[in-house]
Amino acid sequence: MCHKAAPIVNRLYNIIHDDPALNPDIKMIGIAVGNDPNQIKAYKNLFRVTFPIFPDKRMKIWHLVGNPATPYMILVAKNQKVLMTHMGVIQDLDKMLNEIKEFHKYN
Repeated sequence: MCHKAAPIVNRLYNIIHDDPALNPDIKMIGIAVGNDPNQIKAYKNLFRVTFPIFPDKRMKIWHLVGNPATPYMILVAKNQKVLMTHMGVIQDLDKMLNEIKEFHKYN
């Protein structure tokens, strides 16, 4: 995850986590492309990240999703249907939340 994205992604996680309508259905994780557990620990400490981040040292997951530029977000429903994707730093958190809520409402 891009360092510039960390504060806004943390806010997104906290909003989803604290929302009783979204929390049961939406879980947020990070995939650390090219990083190992020690790098993840340092990143989580530095940026106070509370959601789980999994290492992808050999970049297998990254390759499976098509080698996107990072940061890259994939929103997946419980039925494993991809609802939306977002590449880059989130510029408008309110707009992103409204999109997530719309997708959540219809799935």
